[in-house]
Amino acid sequence: MDPEYLKALAENYTEDEELLIEPLMDYYMYSILDLCGCGSPEYTYEIIRRYLHIRKDEYDRNLSYDKTCDRYMVDLHINCSYESQYGMLRFLMYILDSRGLQNTVAALADVGSQKEERCF
Repeated sequence: MDPEYLKALAENYTEDEELLIEPLMDYYMYSILDLCGCGSPEYTYEIIRRYLHIRKDEYDRNLSYDKTCDRYMVDLHINCSYESQYGMLRFLMYILDSRGLQNTVAALADVGSQKEERCF
């Protein structure tokens, strides 16, 4: 991730942090994850957002493996007991990890505890 780009972006929106949402989404989705806007990208955004929320809750609340799997089932409709569904979950994890977003969850959780709980 380009910290200079993010710093410049934040400096341009010092008045209203809500205005940062769309440029940051575009930056992460298109520059970092290299996704396209074809089809219904909002579904992809929602899955990533839900997954990151689960990971944040796992970090913040020290969720057990079973509780985390329950959250995957409820929030993502992924049953960790089925190999193909678990494989799709692992694929999502690998992609986000390869782009440095898995490691960002803990840092964002710390920011969320300092500000609001709405990190993602």
